[in-house]
Amino acid sequence: MDSTRPHSPMLGVVSLLMLLAASGMAMAQSAGDAAEPSDLGLPKDFAPALAAESVDTAPAPIAANPDAIDSLLAELTATSEAIKEQPGATEATQFPGVAGPSDWIQAMRVTRDDNPLLDSACKDQAMRVSMESLAALEGAEGEHGAMQAAADHVRQHQGFIKDGSISHADYLREIAECTSFCAPLVAQLMQCHILSVARLEHGIVLFDLGSDTVTPSFKSGLLDTVSKQLQENAGHKAVLIGRASQIGDLRHNRALSARRALAVKDVLLGAGIAAERIETMWFGWEPPQISDVVASEYGVSRLYDTVGRDKINQSVVVVIY
Repeated sequence: MDSTRPHSPMLGVVSLLMLLAASGMAMAQSAGDAAEPSDLGLPKDFAPALAAESVDTAPAPIAANPDAIDSLLAELTATSEAIKEQPGATEATQFPGVAGPSDWIQAMRVTRDDNPLLDSACKDQAMRVSMESLAALEGAEGEHGAMQAAADHVRQHQGFIKDGSISHADYLREIAECTSFCAPLVAQLMQCHILSVARLEHGIVLFDLGSDTVTPSFKSGLLDTVSKQLQENAGHKAVLIGRASQIGDLRHNRALSARRALAVKDVLLGAGIAAERIETMWFGWEPPQISDVVASEYGVSRLYDTVGRDKINQSVVVVIY
């Protein structure tokens, strides 16, 4: 089987971000191993990204792409419905720190501040767009009014967070149903992450159904290329993003996606890459999955069309930054 008043507009956004963050805001492999991973439509040359600016200095992507945001909102809603009866859905949501008024934003791994691919400029933009939208709905005026509306909205959720023991199903449903602020913000933060991946060099390691074993073709192809580029460029790191398809048990798949990311890490460690240069994260089968929209952003539509949504999410996305 595969879970206060600000001195400037920007300070206003940053202040609210600090408020929200203060409390801790492979397929079933095609018939046999292919001789060349590029046959599956995977990127092979990592050099262009290594010559480009890092994710911290690159221009901020646009967070409010309407089609992409709508797609992520739809996925968030669908996922919140799909996990209600899943084994593991009643487990307590794991917050990054002591549960507080804004942890409902950061409980999803992709939206947390320790996600190295969540660009700060894009995050600021996502917050501004979300605040302005909420202010318009509530008739709040000006930047201060927008900030106050957002802060009041956050406080309304404090009772829901309680002691941090809400179930994961309840958490996702609360986010999905909060269409005035929470869900649009989370969707835009997911889009910030997706666009960071898209503009950096990246590839996908696919796994057999239910497996966390890196097959020989990927070990000798894509991952050899990644190892070589990291060895030749001491200032760069790799992020390994584990996923699992939505086939089967939520809890099992969350753990499986972690094991896949760690399996790819082991390959890079075996090639001599220092552990501090390898970041890992895993989403299970929670948003954002690789959909046709995300595959297009990533430049892997060919692979998506070949293997389909379930199989492309049996994977680890490798990103050099």
